[in-house]
Amino acid sequence: MHPYPQPGDSGSSNLKTAVLVGAVIAMLAANVYLYMQVDVLKTEISKLRESIATEVTNLRENSTATSATHRKSIETLKTELEAARRVAATSASHAKAEAESHADQLAKQLAAEQRRQEQQVASQFSEVKEATTTANAKIADVNG
Repeated sequence: MHPYPQPGDSGSSNLKTAVLVGAVIAMLAANVYLYMQVDVLKTEISKLRESIATEVTNLRENSTATSATHRKSIETLKTELEAARRVAATSASHAKAEAESHADQLAKQLAAEQRRQEQQVASQFSEVKEATTTANAKIADVNG
């Protein structure tokens, strides 16, 4: 056991040290490279989050605008439907009034026609009565 290293082992020791230092430098370089990649990924993720947030905001605004437009369209349709119902009710009421007026007019015409026919029948009945009376009188003169 020698307290000093052997001169023959010194070359292999230097080689081992050089390999070890090279490996440490390579690991440090790999760590720096990985750190830079992580930093790039963080930046990209941050940009992606901002982009997604912007898209979500745009979608919400579009959805709100579309909903407002649809609500306005529904209100317009409801108003138009109510107006159409009022027009239909008014038209039905007007048609009913016209029908009743026409029915009343026909009833008056029918009543007038019935009176005229009754007067005609009464007149003809009177004529037949007179003719019968005259005929009976002539028969009575002939018999008598």
